[in-house]
Amino acid sequence: MMPGQANLTGGDPRRVSDRIPTYALYIDPPLGRAGTSKAEVYKRGRPALAAKRPMIKAGRAVEKGESQGFMKIVAGRQTHGILRAAVLGSGGD
Repeated sequence: MMPGQANLTGGDPRRVSDRIPTYALYIDPPLGRAGTSKAEVYKRGRPALAAKRPMIKAGRAVEKGESQGFMKIVAGRQTHGILRAAVLGSGGD
C-alpha cells in the first residue's frame, strides 16, 4: 500500500479527527503544543499528573543563551503516557 492510500484501497478506518492536535506559534521565544488540552483531560475525568519546568533548567537552552520560557507536560496517572506537552522556549516550535 502506498502512503496516503490507507482509506482509499486498504480499508483502514483512520480519520483526521483521530490525529493528535499540534500547534506552533513562531514568536520569540517560540511556542509549541501537542495533545489534548489540560482542561479537556480533566473534563473527561482522566486521572493525570502535571509538571512544569522553567527553561533555565534545560541545559541546551542555557547553553544557547535562550533560557526564557517553560515546559509543561500532562501525563496519564496510570499509563504515564503523555497526553499534553507544551514548550515555550528554545526549540518549542
